[in-house]
Amino acid sequence: MIRFTLRIAVLAGMMAATPAVAQQNVTLTVDQARVVAANAVAAGEFELALAIANGLLQRNPQDYGALMQAAAASIGLGQLDQARAFAKRAYRSAGTRAQKVSAARLMASAHFRAGQHSRAEIWLRRAFNNTPDEQLRNVLRREFALVRQENPFTASLSFSIAPNDNINNGSSSETVTIWNLPFVLSADARALSGIETSASVNLKYRLSRGEFQQTHVALTLYGRTYELSPAARAAAPGVKGSDYEFAMAEVALTHDRRFASWPGPTSFALTAGQFWYGGDPYIRYNRASVAQGFEISDRLGANLKFGFESQVSERAGGVVSEISSVGAGLTYALANSDRIGLDVLASETGSQDTTSENSALRVQLSYSLGRPVLGANLSFTLAGESRSYPISVYDPAGRLDETLSVGISMVFADVSFYGFSPTVTLEASRTESNISLFDRESAGIRFGIQSTF
Repeated sequence: MIRFTLRIAVLAGMMAATPAVAQQNVTLTVDQARVVAANAVAAGEFELALAIANGLLQRNPQDYGALMQAAAASIGLGQLDQARAFAKRAYRSAGTRAQKVSAARLMASAHFRAGQHSRAEIWLRRAFNNTPDEQLRNVLRREFALVRQENPFTASLSFSIAPNDNINNGSSSETVTIWNLPFVLSADARALSGIETSASVNLKYRLSRGEFQQTHVALTLYGRTYELSPAARAAAPGVKGSDYEFAMAEVALTHDRRFASWPGPTSFALTAGQFWYGGDPYIRYNRASVAQGFEISDRLGANLKFGFESQVSERAGGVVSEISSVGAGLTYALANSDRIGLDVLASETGSQDTTSENSALRVQLSYSLGRPVLGANLSFTLAGESRSYPISVYDPAGRLDETLSVGISMVFADVSFYGFSPTVTLEASRTESNISLFDRESAGIRFGIQSTF
């Protein structure tokens, strides 16, 4: 038996006893104390619930139920530091995965109420990781989305490893014809096979948010490096995979706004970035862009995009190029929840180096299945690009490259660790040029990890 001093008026409402005004000592069994504490939390009598929970914890400091009631009562009292301490102890004391889920959600709630949104997201991922129940996982996904919506800071990470038969973007031919003369390409100018390892980090912080607008600043870091296959090392003994490594750092300022009576959201962006190739500075760039969305119906959406970019080639001694682009897209949701998309992008590049000037048109068709197939969420892409160079040192008629690429992406959402799932992407592309030096073929399979919410 455990003895508590309780207000009889409160007990009357909770236990159907006769109301009284005075206080008196009431003796409760452990089970009765648990019931009273739970009813007190439900009724908003948080001080009473906390007093009973503390009494139970004196009997057993690892009492999961008492720790949960104490955490819930502390949240109700606004004592969030104490609530987190109780919830963490409850998580450690949990005897089942279901109990861990409940404790993690309570911990997330305490962090969220304290404005610690990123920590709340971590605890929701812990809850997600402890339940195989898909219905509950959907609830946790919705809770996570609500927290992320309020979180001014978001971070996304990705990692992949990909065997590839053309890591150096080399020619698919051993010999080429230039000015009607045959040339034998060196081994490092031909396609070399190997393994690509890449990783990216995207950090975003919301600077302001209003009813019809929000502004973000974002930092994106990306890098990939290569390991040559034994065959490639034998063919090109003087070449290292790091010779082809690539890195990018980019900072972007984005402002999204909904104008009254406009058909969809408008986005403005200013971007500055740097590329490195083989460990050396490659290109610096600045970009300005604007995009307008059109919400045509519940199923049909469209967008228009305009951009201007200035590039400085550090490898080419500071040559400046300017790229103007315009794009349009359509997305349509089918009745079976599949989605189809069509994107078109046209660009015009002017440069101090006239051989770099070109016009390009890219068309991409995408299709995403609304339901998993054998446990995988599938999406398909088919893209074609035509790029024309009026001036080329290899042909007086200029240069025309035509590229066709296909991709299949699979996300195995049923296999999840803290909300991150494995991905597999199959990619293949082929470029045909009127100058055989620029003929390209590549195929690869990419294994990665990404967040599913």
